[in-house]
Amino acid sequence: MKIKPILASTLGLSFALSACSPETPLISQHASQTPTQTISLAPHQTQTVHVTFKRPQNFKTQVVDASALKFVKLSLVGSGITGTLSTDFIAVTGTTATVTLNNVPIQAGKLRVLTVQGYDADKNALSAFVSKGYYTSAAGVASVTVPIDRRRLITGRILEQVLQSDPAKADQIDAESLQALVEAATNYSTNTGFASDPLLFDITPLADKLKNGQTLVQADLTGAKIDPTGNLSVTVKTETPGRVINEALTLSVNDPESTEVTIPKESADSSSFMANVAPGTYSIAIKQANGTVVGSGSVVVNADGSVTTQPVITLQ
Repeated sequence: MKIKPILASTLGLSFALSACSPETPLISQHASQTPTQTISLAPHQTQTVHVTFKRPQNFKTQVVDASALKFVKLSLVGSGITGTLSTDFIAVTGTTATVTLNNVPIQAGKLRVLTVQGYDADKNALSAFVSKGYYTSAAGVASVTVPIDRRRLITGRILEQVLQSDPAKADQIDAESLQALVEAATNYSTNTGFASDPLLFDITPLADKLKNGQTLVQADLTGAKIDPTGNLSVTVKTETPGRVINEALTLSVNDPESTEVTIPKESADSSSFMANVAPGTYSIAIKQANGTVVGSGSVVVNADGSVTTQPVITLQ
């Protein structure tokens, strides 16, 4: 990936808010419901940024599914902008929405990175529902429509890190060439989703190379992939010692790649094994067949794949 000046241009695409499958069937919100943020700048100095987001109807991650998504926020950081510009919480109802952020400063050739973060009904951030996009501010362009989705999550995170330490250098990154490397590394397909989930990449060494003026090549992206090697052994207990479980349950963890595990009937005080969990801190949920959560906990998987404390969960 080379570094070169970016030509200012107007973008016109859309954003799909989903965890692993941006192209699945969707739900939405009316644009008239979207609040905007204003700052004190003359009209000819600012532009309006539009983002169209979609939520998948049939999409499901472990622990959290699409129905949990009740609010979103759009935020923007950029070269020459102090702090973060953002909308308020936007309620998600319906099937599509255009989120509008007004009065974004126009500064020709300056990089902007946008984030849409999803929240549940209590306005707690949902880690699975975050997407990013980017564009370059262009003189005289009063309105831009920016593509934001999980396919651009890695690129957006890298650009943000470079922006934080060296905005001028960030302005010179060829973001589309970087995105091409990301596409090859994650191997996204509209039919099967990501071969390698965007959250399973260590972006810090990639951003550091760009900060140091080095170029990125495909091997850098390949080498940044985090192998999900953690093995969990979750012990399930009942409130009454010796009481059996009278129905099969499912055990799920909200990491990017592991799969749900079935806990058989009459298996209280036994351990259920789950393999290939990525390093990180995750929530655990035990659910009945109807989706009701009857037990929950958390686990930390270390960078080397080890688990210092295996979870013990008592059913409610």
